[in-house]
Amino acid sequence: MPSPFATELFVKLFGVLPPKPGSKSAAKAPTTEVLVPNKPAEPGGKIIYHVTPRSGDDRWNIKKEGGSRPSAVCNNKDEAISRAREIAQNQGWSQVIVHNKDGKIAHEFNYGDKRTPKPQATDEDWEPVDETDAGMEMTEVPTSRDRRPTSKIDKDAPAPGKTTTRRVVWHVTPRAEDGKWRVKRQGSSRPTRVLNKKDDAVAAAKELAKNRKKGQVVIHTQDGKIAEEFKYDQ
Repeated sequence: MPSPFATELFVKLFGVLPPKPGSKSAAKAPTTEVLVPNKPAEPGGKIIYHVTPRSGDDRWNIKKEGGSRPSAVCNNKDEAISRAREIAQNQGWSQVIVHNKDGKIAHEFNYGDKRTPKPQATDEDWEPVDETDAGMEMTEVPTSRDRRPTSKIDKDAPAPGKTTTRRVVWHVTPRAEDGKWRVKRQGSSRPTRVLNKKDDAVAAAKELAKNRKKGQVVIHTQDGKIAEEFKYDQ
């Protein structure tokens, strides 16, 4: 006898109660095409992505619940799961549901909670750059390779009452939902630029950093690790 959760999910997916074992209707249950609910999530609600097999070939769909078309089409199941999890992790309160070819749920992955939704940046959601503040003081958050033990006396520390210009740092990071690349100033809530290619994003970040008295560019890989760093001093 199926569990209440399985019954509820079946009704959510297909709009009908699951057939009883051995009944004629059981043979009519979909086996190659897994239907995804077309009811969009309510504002602030959980965003759900379904990983399902395609009916026409051996590829796999990633489809957002409530969407009319797949968010992505991957060559195999493992690739689809990895991509779906990457997308969901950038949504705040989200879930990935992985289906087998018979429509049954194989895995679930949950991220965040309803109290901490994470807004999604768009191409239009970028922060205009004010190039007149080249001498402004910014607080630099040191990376792992910059950290060093502190001591009672720091020879590099400025003299009492003397201010120094802090580095302005830009991070170049991949955007999971569409493969584009962000250039984001450290401490800012929105990207400075969103570009199609990594090389273009790196070039834009370097140009911004070179225009500061002390600029820095930190380039990240797809998994968030630091790949390269560049520092500029005038």
